[in-house]
Amino acid sequence: MDFTYRSSMLNSWLVCFSGRFSALKFLNRNKRDGLTHDETEAKGAGGEGLAFFEGDRGKACDTASKSAEESLAVAESVALTGVTVAKTRKRRLDFRQRFRKNPKGLLFCGAAVLVFMLAAATAALLYLDNDAEDAVSYETVAVTTRTIDRTLTAAGEITYADPETVSFSTSKTLKATCVETDDAVVTGQKLAEYSNGTYLTADCNGVIAEINAPETGATATSSHYITIYPTDELILDITVPQDEINMVAKGDEADIVVNADKNTVYEGTITYLSGAASRSLSSDTSSETTESSVGGSEAAASANSNGSSGTSTDNNNTAYFEVIISMVNDGNLKLGMGANCTIMLESKEDVIAVPVEAVYFSAADRYVYLVGDDGSITKQTVETGISDAHYVEITAGLSGDETVRVEKIG
Repeated sequence: MDFTYRSSMLNSWLVCFSGRFSALKFLNRNKRDGLTHDETEAKGAGGEGLAFFEGDRGKACDTASKSAEESLAVAESVALTGVTVAKTRKRRLDFRQRFRKNPKGLLFCGAAVLVFMLAAATAALLYLDNDAEDAVSYETVAVTTRTIDRTLTAAGEITYADPETVSFSTSKTLKATCVETDDAVVTGQKLAEYSNGTYLTADCNGVIAEINAPETGATATSSHYITIYPTDELILDITVPQDEINMVAKGDEADIVVNADKNTVYEGTITYLSGAASRSLSSDTSSETTESSVGGSEAAASANSNGSSGTSTDNNNTAYFEVIISMVNDGNLKLGMGANCTIMLESKEDVIAVPVEAVYFSAADRYVYLVGDDGSITKQTVETGISDAHYVEITAGLSGDETVRVEKIG
């Protein structure tokens, strides 16, 4: 043991011994003083006074004993605290001495712990990477020739074309109206009755949009009428993004499917294209092409190199144009129904094509991975043309008899 440790231990035990000695000395002195005083008082007092003093002497002795025990407990607590402090100081001194004798050893231990922690972190990262790789699987697909149709799909709401207005007679007085707003009517149906027994009738099939009739018994003026939304021919109002508006024209056909009946396809014709663009349109009416993004983990937004895009998004850099498609109502279409239409933008036959998942691209070029007969993998740069939801046209880089690797995310 070093000198400091020995000194601390000695001081602690001395404090303890001193506390014990002081307590015993105090107890003996009180007892001795109590007896001497008791004998003196007993000689000068009667039996009653002696008995009284005997009780006081007992209390004095009890008080002295308790004080001595408390002093002893305090001394022992101080002694234990001193021992604990001494041991703590000794450990610190031992560590300092070992470090001074062999500092390289301790530094080596610290470096070893750091290396172990780095190795554990690296192992964890490798484990996560292996899991990610295990989730990706590949298959080989032969390059083929096929027809690729590039289409545009857009969503909209079925509405009326131009409202019809039926005017009241200015030479007759009104007896009663026969319809209300939002009533469905057919051609020739009675809309209002005049006082002379004649009627105002509908001149088309449709829905009553507005009624502006004179008071009952009053004669109508030129400002009184009934408006009808015709339903024989309806329209679908859609928007087309700026990079595709030049690929559609009046007279182009469109296939329309309403959300209420997915099994029926209605034929429509483009009858109007806006000459001015609109911005910040609602996403549920913005158009969308069926071109899929190029596949693979390195793929990005589009397979087409000629300016076509994937799903058009609504942002400050994209302008949209209104397009109206007219269609004939078979009697099952209602105003306000939601619908989707598909417009053919471009079609190519017998083109070299690969699955969209097979094509990757970087900032510099597009490429596929060719699979050799021996299973070897070779990176091949290609140029792409149009695409549909499943295949992309290859305009350069492949001859048509190769096999490519397709990534499947599992």
